[in-house]
Amino acid sequence: MWCSQVVGPGKSEVVTVPDPAPGPGQVLVKVEASGVCASDREAWRSHSGGKPRRLGHEVAGSIVAVGGQVYGWAAGERVTGLGSPGNAELLVMDAASILPVPDGVPSEAALGEPLACQAETFLRTPGINGARFGVVGLGYMGLGFLQLARQSGPSAIIGVDLTETGRKVALSLGASEVYHPEALPEGYRSSSNVTLALDPRCRVVLEATGSAAGLALAGEMVAPDGVLVVLGYHASGPRQLDLSLWYKGVTIINGFTGNRVRRMQAMAWGLGLIRERTISYAPMITHRFGLEDVDAAFNLFDERPNGFVKAVITPEFERPNLARPS
Repeated sequence: MWCSQVVGPGKSEVVTVPDPAPGPGQVLVKVEASGVCASDREAWRSHSGGKPRRLGHEVAGSIVAVGGQVYGWAAGERVTGLGSPGNAELLVMDAASILPVPDGVPSEAALGEPLACQAETFLRTPGINGARFGVVGLGYMGLGFLQLARQSGPSAIIGVDLTETGRKVALSLGASEVYHPEALPEGYRSSSNVTLALDPRCRVVLEATGSAAGLALAGEMVAPDGVLVVLGYHASGPRQLDLSLWYKGVTIINGFTGNRVRRMQAMAWGLGLIRERTISYAPMITHRFGLEDVDAAFNLFDERPNGFVKAVITPEFERPNLARPS
């Protein structure tokens, strides 16, 4: 099979490797979509040039074979779940870590791993119903969480993002107001001149930028006794939270969990919403690349030009410059 691997800083290559085989409790999946994620971007960008590294953990595809002691799964079923490396034609996944992709939904619009992160974080975020809800960072994670929060009936959804595309998509998905950070009304981040009852700041704010500036802005937007949810991927560099959050009585929720059971439960719940057409991730998939263009996909993620939200690697894309492995 073909797979992509990182061989240097910002440099990948496509290689031919033996097809993997599923062992007991595993299934072999033909990868149909592998999402480009911020956590993989760091590994791609900072590779030392030593041992090649294979990436891709946001995967969905179709089962082509099942190993021993696997029950309830059969070849041909489309699945998503927790597994890597997904930037390849085939991937072995644990049967306990997969779930069915809803019928009629493209595999690229049912990437289980990021959905699990968003849903698990949402399920332990209190106070959205009837409250002003803010989202700082309208990329794939922020827009996904926005759709989940919309189901809780917030009184308003305030979106903030540097890109025009993120703001436009947020409006189409239910945001009440959207702003560039520099255009955010002063009262939405500092309410020294109003009474508590008229405070226009948000009771719940989600940070989904992964940047120090985004985290600082999200902290400013939280009203007293509110909730700050940190979902952004903060991979490097110092992060500071203003001590005023302590005096405001803000509750801070870490959006990360390594608990597989909780993530799978949240994924199942989120896939149910997709199955019911309550939420959709299709509007956020804006770019598709073949295995030979993984570097272009990561560069696009870095540049975030107008029109970009989410890129996926699709191994089935035509590769005229590559000979199919025998």
